[in-house]
Amino acid sequence: MGRPKKYRQPSEEDGGNAPLVIPAPTDYTPIGEPVREISESVIESVSLLVANGCAVNVAAQALGINHNTAKGWGQIGREHESLGIESIYTKWNHCIAVAKSQIEKNLVQAIISHGSTDWKALAFVIERKFPARWGTKQMEKALASETADTAGMSTADLVKMLTGGGTSDSTSPGVLTVSNTATTVEDE
Repeated sequence: MGRPKKYRQPSEEDGGNAPLVIPAPTDYTPIGEPVREISESVIESVSLLVANGCAVNVAAQALGINHNTAKGWGQIGREHESLGIESIYTKWNHCIAVAKSQIEKNLVQAIISHGSTDWKALAFVIERKFPARWGTKQMEKALASETADTAGMSTADLVKMLTGGGTSDSTSPGVLTVSNTATTVEDE
């Protein structure tokens, strides 16, 4: 068939723009014929697609492997690993894990290298790498707490105000009063 047989990463010589060439498994079956048997070349081909950004099920389907078959291979591999058996199925799991790690590493490096020109790229990484301190929800909570302190109200009351629930106590003059219909500031 007209399928390429060798894998070649885009290089600096071609400006990094050459198309990614994925090898067909050597035991490739014609289009329409499902791949039912796991082999070294099937593992290599799926792993290369995963390492270049495809989800495992998409990579498998692109090579004629039913997603349930690929999922089953992974399950058998986990069972073999738990029993201490080294098999082609444990190799499948290992190669897929390595491929996922490679794409993650490459994407993080690309984001960080882009961070020298755009701070949002670095913010994207830090929010996801350290969500307890830098995640969007934590930053929203910190901002809400700071805003509530400045307004002299509890964070719960601020949340109620912002979501249209009103406040429970705002009888003092000069305090922001919120109702479900209007927001006013009382005169002193």
